[in-house]
Amino acid sequence: MAEDEELMNKYGKPLRYDRNFQGPRQKNRSCTDVPCLLVFVLFLTGWGFIARYAFKNGDLNQIMSPTDSLNRKCGLDSGVLGKSNLFFFDLSKCINPSVPLTGCPTPQVCVRTCPSEDFMWDEMQNRFGFEELRSRLICQSEEQKLALRNKNDIERAIKNDLCARSYMKSEPLFNRCLSGFPSAGCISRKFGRLPRDVYTWPGNASALVRSPQEQEECLKPEDVIKEKMNQANDLLSQLVGNFMSIFYNDTQDAQRLGEEIGEDLINSMNVILWACVCTLIASLIFIALMRWLSGPIMWFSIFGVLVGLLVGLYYSVKEYMFWQRAATGAIHGPNLYATVQSILQNPKTWLYLSIFIGVCFVVILLLVIVLRKRIRIAIALTKEGSKAVSSVYSTVFFPVFSWVLFIAAIVFAVGVGLYLGSIGDPTFRMVRQLTAKGEATNEPCKCEGPAFNYTVGEACTPQIFEQYCYNELSRKPCTQTTCSFVNINNPTNIEWAIVYNVFGFLWLTFFISGFSYMVLASTFARWYWTFKKRDVPFFTLTGAFCQTAFYHLGTVAFGSLILAICRMIRLVLEYIDQKLKKYDNAVTRAILCCMRCFFWLLENFLKFLNRNAYIMCAIHGNNFCSSAKDAFNLIMRNFLRVITLDKVTDFLFFLSKLLITAGAGASTYYFLVHYPPQNPLHYNAVPTTVVVIASFLITSVFFSVYSTAVDTLFLCFLEDCERNDGSQEKPYFMSKQLMKILGKKNKFPPRQQRGK
Repeated sequence: MAEDEELMNKYGKPLRYDRNFQGPRQKNRSCTDVPCLLVFVLFLTGWGFIARYAFKNGDLNQIMSPTDSLNRKCGLDSGVLGKSNLFFFDLSKCINPSVPLTGCPTPQVCVRTCPSEDFMWDEMQNRFGFEELRSRLICQSEEQKLALRNKNDIERAIKNDLCARSYMKSEPLFNRCLSGFPSAGCISRKFGRLPRDVYTWPGNASALVRSPQEQEECLKPEDVIKEKMNQANDLLSQLVGNFMSIFYNDTQDAQRLGEEIGEDLINSMNVILWACVCTLIASLIFIALMRWLSGPIMWFSIFGVLVGLLVGLYYSVKEYMFWQRAATGAIHGPNLYATVQSILQNPKTWLYLSIFIGVCFVVILLLVIVLRKRIRIAIALTKEGSKAVSSVYSTVFFPVFSWVLFIAAIVFAVGVGLYLGSIGDPTFRMVRQLTAKGEATNEPCKCEGPAFNYTVGEACTPQIFEQYCYNELSRKPCTQTTCSFVNINNPTNIEWAIVYNVFGFLWLTFFISGFSYMVLASTFARWYWTFKKRDVPFFTLTGAFCQTAFYHLGTVAFGSLILAICRMIRLVLEYIDQKLKKYDNAVTRAILCCMRCFFWLLENFLKFLNRNAYIMCAIHGNNFCSSAKDAFNLIMRNFLRVITLDKVTDFLFFLSKLLITAGAGASTYYFLVHYPPQNPLHYNAVPTTVVVIASFLITSVFFSVYSTAVDTLFLCFLEDCERNDGSQEKPYFMSKQLMKILGKKNKFPPRQQRGK
C-alpha cells in the first residue's frame, strides 16, 4: 500500500494494474472483446451473403461495356444492339499514359465479332477485287461502307479515317478486340519482333509484309515467351515514346527516345533485379548495424541541419544586402521564369527568408539543448529496436502476409461493388449526337407507333426506338439521334448493399492492418520483457501470431471498427460536399470544411491511440478500452518523451532510407559505367532511376517494421521505468545504456545480469 501511495503522489493517481508486474503474460490469457468479434464475424457472414447474391444476379456487361467514337454503349444503345465488341482502328494510339484522361485518339467501332482474319489495304488493293475488299473493310458505320462504289472511294474513306487501313486477327478481351493471342499452343511468326523500321503495334498489320509462308510458320512452345517479351519491349517503347512526345515537339525524336528507354529497361532487367536484391540485403545489414551507428548518424544529422541553416542564413543576408543596394527595375513577363526572377530580385524576399531561417535555427538549437537527454534516450531506443529486429528477423518479412490479405480484400470488395452496381434496370434517354465542334446535331428524327411520345431528353427503349424512329427526310433509321444508356437504376436494397460493401472494405482493411501491428507489437514486447535476450524463443513471431489470433481478434475488431466508422463519416461528408457544390453556399462550405478537418484530425488521433492500445493489449492482455486508457495515461505522463522520440526516430528513419536509396543508385550507376551489360545501354540513368524508386519502396517496408519495434519498445521502456526500481525483486529490463543515460542500475550481483 505504501508503494501505491508513492505512485499516487508521483502521478496524481494510483496505477490500476498490478504493482508486481514482471512482464507481459504469455500464459493464462483470456479472450478480449468477444462481443465485438462476434459482431465482426456476423458482419462478414452478411457480407458473404451479399457477395453471393451480387455474383449470382449481377451482369458486368451493363456497366463495363465499351463505348464507340459516337459515345454509344456497344450492345446496349440503339444502332449498336447486338454489337457488343469494340474494334480500334489503331490500337497503338491507346498506349499512352494520358489516355485515361483524354481518351484514345483513334476511331472506335462496335462490331458483332472481332476480325477473324488479317487485312491490309496497301498490300491487298491490287490482289483482290472491289467486292472482296469492301466485304473485309471495317468502317465507322454500315451506311458509309455501303456508299463505297469503287477502290478510289475506299482509298478516300481510309484517308479520312472512315474505314480502317489495316487490322489483324483478334480475340475479344473484356469486349475489346485485341490482337496477338496464340491459339492451340502455337503463335504465328508474324507476331514476333520485326526490324526496327517496321512497327508491330496491335492493330497495325505491317507484319503482312512477310511472305505467306513466314506468316503461317509457327514458333516452338519454348520460343513463345521470348516472342512475347519482344512484343513487351515494343509496347513499352511505344508507351514511353508517347509519353515523351508531351515534352518534345518532334514526334519522331520522342518515339526514338521511347524506343531507347524501352530497350534500356529490357537490357538492364537483370541488373535492376540484382540491385533490388542487394538493397534488400543491405537493409537487413543496416538494421543490424544501427545498434552501433544510430548515435553518430543522429548527431551528425542534427549538427548538419544546424550548419545548413547557418549557411542558408548567411547567404540570405548576403543577397538581401546586395539587392538592397542594387538599383534594378522589376522584371515583367507572362512566363514563369520572369516571375521567379522578379521574386528573387526583391530585397523583401531575402529579408523574410533570413528571418524565417534564423527563427528555425534558434528553435532547433534550443530544442537540442533542452531535449538533449531525451534525444539520447531516443537514440538508445533506436538501437534497442535494431537489436529486437535483428533477433527476430522473420518480422522483416511479415508484411508480405499483410500485402496478400490487403490485395485479396481489395479484389473482393471491388468485385462485389461492380456486381452490385450492375443489378437493376438500365435507363435510356433519347439524345442527339454532337458534332466535332461540340454542337448538337439537328437530325429530323420522327417516332411513331409505340414510340410516338419519344422526345429528346426523355426516356426511351432502344429496341422500340430502332423499329419506330426514322429520319423524316431519308426515311432511314436515325443515325445522329440515339436512345443511349444513362445509368442503372439500383433498387433501394441494392444501394444499401453498396454502402454495406464500402463499410465492409474499410473495416476489413483496418482489421488486417491492426492484426499485423499487434502481432509485431507482441513479438517485440516479448523480446523486451525477456530478461536474458539470448533466451528469446526461436518461434517468437509464431507465438505472437497465435496469441493474437486466439485471444485478441476481438480487440483488433473493436479498434478497426472505430477507425472504419470515422473513415465512413469522412466519405459521407465528401459525398455531401460534392452534392452541395452546385448551390455555392459559403456558410455550408465553411461548416463542411470544419467538419472534414475535425474528422481528419480525429481519425489521425484514433490511429495513434489504436496503435498504442494494441501494444498495451499485447503486453497486458487487457481489452481495448482498458488498453487504450492505460496507453493514453502512460503517454500523457511522458508527453515530452513521446513527442521527442516520435520526431527524432522519424527523422532518423528518413535519413536511413535516404542513405540506402542513394547508395543503391550510386552503386548501380557505377556498375553500369565500369561493367556495361552485353547489350550496351543508351542511358545509364534509366535503370538507375528504376533502382532508386524500387530501393526507396523496399526500405520503406523494412523501416515500417523497425518503426513498430521502436514504438513498442518505447511503451515497454516507460512501463519499465514506472514499474521497477532495480531491486532484485523488481529489476529493470532495459539495456545497460538506457540505465546509464537515466542514472539507474540494477542493485543485484553482476552475475545475475549476464545475458542482458
